[in-house]
Amino acid sequence: MFLQAEDGSLSIPFRTPNEAIIAYEIIKVDKDLKGNKVKRYVTLNNTELAINFEGTDTKKLRVAVNSTFKNLLLIIKTLSEFGIG
Repeated sequence: MFLQAEDGSLSIPFRTPNEAIIAYEIIKVDKDLKGNKVKRYVTLNNTELAINFEGTDTKKLRVAVNSTFKNLLLIIKTLSEFGIG
């Protein structure tokens, strides 16, 4: 059986470097699940948060990306509600 690696990436711009740092610090805490077969790499470049995903299972990759999107939406909503940034 041949397993082909799948990957995907997200690039999320924030209004300020402080907002990007807050999002980075929150997102990077989430560890990859053991046996999940999806690796997530988070990097920060000024006001841009970059998240790269690598995996061999398309379904698990989709679940990881979806979960990250949900977390990002909550982070962005919280930053907006509290006027942080």
